Amino acid sequence: MFTDTLNWRATMDLMLGRSMQQTIAARGTPVMVYAINTDRDDFVVYLERSANKWPFMPEHFGFFIPGPDGQPVFYRLKRHFINLGGDYTLYDEHDNKVGMVDGKVFSIGGKWKCKVRIEHADRRLLTVLQMFAAMQVFNGESRRYLRRLWRMVRRGKTAIVLDPQELDLYKNPRRLR
Repeated sequence: MFTDTLNWRATMDLMLGRSMQQTIAARGTPVMVYAINTDRDDFVVYLERSANKWPFMPEHFGFFIPGPDGQPVFYRLKRHFINLGGDYTLYDEHDNKVGMVDGKVFSIGGKWKCKVRIEHADRRLLTVLQMFAAMQVFNGESRRYLRRLWRMVRRGKTAIVLDPQELDLYKNPRRLR
């Protein structure tokens, strides 16, 4: 994501190693894990699809953002059971509805509108929701890709090779540099 002046604002990366780790633990249920880096923060937000998923039931995504006092604020995005445009409701850690990601039905390439209650309208949360909405165009293909990759790894037909950028995100932050 870029600003109006074309400066970098945020990046969302599929963490293939952690996604495959979670997919293997979920016995083939695709569990995508995304790392969201934002321009003015020293932390990475990890957005994960829940492995607790029954067929034909809504999917859930979870993440947390450190609050102003340093305490984490946990969020959950739940896909609506009946929806046409990819609608999600945002819940806080107390299961209170605090926002929505509303996908438009008749749009080519996808169009979403995000709404958040004013007491939760933090710049970092809004950035995560924007990146999440942009990812929805690729959500189905990401699930299918992880399922195919899991099957190939399980059968011994391929080995996972991680990009250097992803490996950097897994490095120990307390290591000697």
